[in-house]
Amino acid sequence: MRVAPLIAVIGLALCGCLQVSHTLSLENDGSGTLEFLYRVPVELVREWEAVYREAEIYGEVVGKSPLAFDEAAVRDAFKDFDPNELALKELHIAEDKGAMEVRMLVQFHSLEALASANLIDPRSVSLQPSPEETVTLLMRVGDAQFQPMAPIDRASDFSLLLQLELPGDIHETNGQRTGPRSVRWRAQGLHGEQGLLAMSRVAPRVVFRNQGLHIPPFGQQHIRLPGIAPSAEIP
Repeated sequence: MRVAPLIAVIGLALCGCLQVSHTLSLENDGSGTLEFLYRVPVELVREWEAVYREAEIYGEVVGKSPLAFDEAAVRDAFKDFDPNELALKELHIAEDKGAMEVRMLVQFHSLEALASANLIDPRSVSLQPSPEETVTLLMRVGDAQFQPMAPIDRASDFSLLLQLELPGDIHETNGQRTGPRSVRWRAQGLHGEQGLLAMSRVAPRVVFRNQGLHIPPFGQQHIRLPGIAPSAEIP
């Protein structure tokens, strides 16, 4: 069993106000943690569950909606993985002020382990050490990842915060540095299809020092990027 992809959760939930935060922390050997925080309006969760049940009747989907927020199902999914490779360290799901709030902290031995659970896509993430003693990390937050998920059939407001904590000093980045080894990209107040278009232009890139690190390469050496945002902030 695979853990429901979080990118899919983002795509499915774009029919209402959604707040998403991802924090990826890497260690010297390529292990680390991945934290997800997101809030989805309760009415949207119920609405999508109904749509998903109807689609299941016609054989269009199999299994539960990724927005079901079933804590037991999430914990069971992680039982299929070697805890030394991938482990669910924290999980909190609760309703708060009309929204479902979810916090999940995953510990991983490698990015390959994250990919095995479908939590990251090697076609959209590239981590490549270079002879110049640097490591280049590229990500694609493109509209191609959202379009297959669900049509945007009414007004949508959403925000995304992506944070990276790295094991080496940052050499260069197109994100907003928050420390010598940390950087973030933030998209706020995005709306409907225009918001998705703006999101598609976010292509996080960071180059950090590789002195004393033992990080294996991951993903494709070259990934197709939809274009690099001129700033770490999208109005």
